[in-house]
Amino acid sequence: MQLRDFLPKILNGDILWTFQKLDAVESSMEKKEEELEQLKMDCEHFRARLEAAQADCMREKKEKLDLRQHLHEAKQQLLQQAEYCTEMGAAVCTLLWGVSSNEEAVKTILGGSKAAKFFTITAQTMESFVKSLSEDMKQQDLDSDENQFVLALAGIVTNVAALAGGREFLVTSSRELLDTMVQLLGDMKPGLCTKFKVLMLMSLYNVSINLKGLKYISESPGFIPLLWWLLNVKKNVLVGYMRKVEFRGSMSVTFPIHSWEIAPGSFWSPPASTTWQLRVTVLQLFPAYVTQIQKFVCMFCGSSSP
Repeated sequence: MQLRDFLPKILNGDILWTFQKLDAVESSMEKKEEELEQLKMDCEHFRARLEAAQADCMREKKEKLDLRQHLHEAKQQLLQQAEYCTEMGAAVCTLLWGVSSNEEAVKTILGGSKAAKFFTITAQTMESFVKSLSEDMKQQDLDSDENQFVLALAGIVTNVAALAGGREFLVTSSRELLDTMVQLLGDMKPGLCTKFKVLMLMSLYNVSINLKGLKYISESPGFIPLLWWLLNVKKNVLVGYMRKVEFRGSMSVTFPIHSWEIAPGSFWSPPASTTWQLRVTVLQLFPAYVTQIQKFVCMFCGSSSP
């Protein structure tokens, strides 16, 4: 019997189907093995990326710690520099405060190229100091460098404004400082920095002696309400000397020495009711000073002051 005769008997349909299925399974296994190999390669790739990311993370953590350390050191250095600048500013300005009581020294200061810049920085320093004051501050360290710094600055301005040339300089070249002082006097809480307020009020009073200064200050929107509030504040809030300064400042506005030189309807025109109330208030508060002011006005009726 030939092979072709008995093969069909041996290789029936089931066996052929089994072989076909086996081939399919082997092909599938080979494919799965290839996929598994690819997954292993991908896993190795992701593991390498993970290790690299972990290394980067550790490096970034170390860099962040180093940066924090540098930032802390920079803050400490900045704090030390700020303290040094404050101490230096307090010392230098206190010395300059004493020097500014000399007329020739003030002329030399104002003749320098940095005078206007100095008063601009003075305004910024005063404003920054007032903003730094805590609302719940009950007791202030009068001996602190910050307090001495701004007191000295205000004292310098007061001394400069005490001279005719100084008043003219402040009115023409440092109006930002005048605006700042008027604003700060209105913003500061009662009972805080009384000496600082006194010096600023004295400065404004001195500036108001100048006709241009009187014009500029009286045109300030916050000046008349500020004086009215200061004159009506409770007596235990402000010391007597400060109230005297307030009185003098109000008189320089409500009873200007140069008022007879100003034509009707000119620049200085605060509300009549407010002016009258101010006059009545200061007359009631300080009757002893009224006679002094009257004598002062009579004495200068025939003269002209800057």
